[in-house]
Amino acid sequence: MLLDYEYSESITLSAHASNKYSEQQEVLNDLVATPSLPKILLSMKLERHIPSILLGQYDGFLTKPLDASLLLSELLRLTLFARKTLNILVKHQYDSSLSFVEDTPKKEILSPLILVVEDSPTNQKIACKMLSKLGYRSIVAEDGQQALEKLKSQREEISLILMDCRMPIMDGLQATQVIRSQGDKIPIVALTANNTEEDREACIQVGMDEFLSKPISKKDLESVLQSFIQ
Repeated sequence: MLLDYEYSESITLSAHASNKYSEQQEVLNDLVATPSLPKILLSMKLERHIPSILLGQYDGFLTKPLDASLLLSELLRLTLFARKTLNILVKHQYDSSLSFVEDTPKKEILSPLILVVEDSPTNQKIACKMLSKLGYRSIVAEDGQQALEKLKSQREEISLILMDCRMPIMDGLQATQVIRSQGDKIPIVALTANNTEEDREACIQVGMDEFLSKPISKKDLESVLQSFIQ
């Protein structure tokens, strides 16, 4: 579903003015609340000017006038699961028509899993939302100790770690030292609000591979992920 923000606002304002819950408003709310329906919000406003609560109900956002390449990219991303499912069904029908069934079904290919190590709930949500929009899965650890535990239990799945430097219990630098001491060469990208040469050097010395300053730029994050994950 592609929904125009200004259009939805006009429906809401009309409903408030007439003090009546309109049929259009009811239909629109039902569509937005449908989990299985991918939704993209369109607006003349910039994304930062849209209420975060509203943005959280959608799977993507595009600024008008629409850029054809960006629209196509979002449509491909949000319909990936449906297209994979369709391909599987078509292949299954084809195999059945030949009376051929594979002994072991092929394993579904999942998008890369990113471990987000961050103690701030707000920063966790922002990072995970950004990763989702870029087509990555994510899991969260609140400190370095939790990160080590999650890495141990899900190492085969995790492709990269976004590591906050300052956290309680065990900070990002200490956690990275432990990971490297175990011989694990998983890509680790530092996240820090202190963008100084000293901080960068400290991250590199403990074995981190890259450095991103907060607030995270979606473009910079995408570039870093693409450089480490094939």
